[in-house]
Amino acid sequence: MKRIGVIGLAGMGEARLKCFAAREDVQIAAVCTRNESLLADRAAAFGAAAATTDWESLVNDDSLDGVCICTPNNLHYPMATAALKAGLDVLLEYPLAISLDEVEGLRQTVGQTGRVLHMGMTTRQEPQQLAIKERLATLGEPVTAEGQLCWPEIWKWSARDEVMGSFFALANCHLADQLVDLYGAPAWVSGSLWKRRNADGTNAQASGGMFFGYYSGFSAHVVYSMALPGLDEFMRFRLVHTDGAIEFRGGVLTLEQNGQTETIDLPAGDDGTSADTDVFLAAMDDPASVMDIDTMAISTRLCLLAERSAANAGVRETL
Repeated sequence: MKRIGVIGLAGMGEARLKCFAAREDVQIAAVCTRNESLLADRAAAFGAAAATTDWESLVNDDSLDGVCICTPNNLHYPMATAALKAGLDVLLEYPLAISLDEVEGLRQTVGQTGRVLHMGMTTRQEPQQLAIKERLATLGEPVTAEGQLCWPEIWKWSARDEVMGSFFALANCHLADQLVDLYGAPAWVSGSLWKRRNADGTNAQASGGMFFGYYSGFSAHVVYSMALPGLDEFMRFRLVHTDGAIEFRGGVLTLEQNGQTETIDLPAGDDGTSADTDVFLAAMDDPASVMDIDTMAISTRLCLLAERSAANAGVRETL
């Protein structure tokens, strides 16, 4: 029986709790959040024996085998580092960290401790991504890819730069990671970032674009916009190859090939969270099955380099 603690109990924290609760080989042993009413509610709902507002006491609980961290981005590095050094395996929601130095620090800590670190990128397990991967080899050589996502409001922690850390690592990371999953690490990246601020300095609107390319000449463009007029919730992911194209838009996956367009049936109600949680739990039994930290860090590093590029007038950054 794996004894798991969960830090951060709203949003993805609640989703992970449900995944752990569905497993017979997992006990939700401890939960943590600063919100005391939410803490009591989640502890009762999921039968957690321990509930605390102090994350440091949770990661130093030697009765735990692993911890799941679902907190704001600026807390990822200190919490994951402390948990690894305490001998826990870690499921960490994306991104790994909010700076390149922090990513390097996590890489070193994983090497020193030998513990499992799995970055939660549920999109890799979503049905449209799995269906795309199945068909990719039939499309010929990749030429271009486009990912666009619009959100009608400033989402989650993106209003505050000090909490968000990096707009690209918060917003663009999912789409960028899908492309890394399909094509591997690019050779270079550049970025541009626009923000409009409120009087108190928080972000009112934002849009970030990252453009990256491969040695073959294949290139990709990923844009995420928040709270811009005329842009309702919208997601488009399109890959163009020499022998066909595939697009996911409005929850529908279509394949264009040989002059015909085919709609691909996808399972309903599967957001990839359960399968991604299972990957972490399997890695706790077999650490060799987890993605190595250098490969895992590619999408986070890609987004952080785009952020640095945007701060330097779009100067190209090499991975």
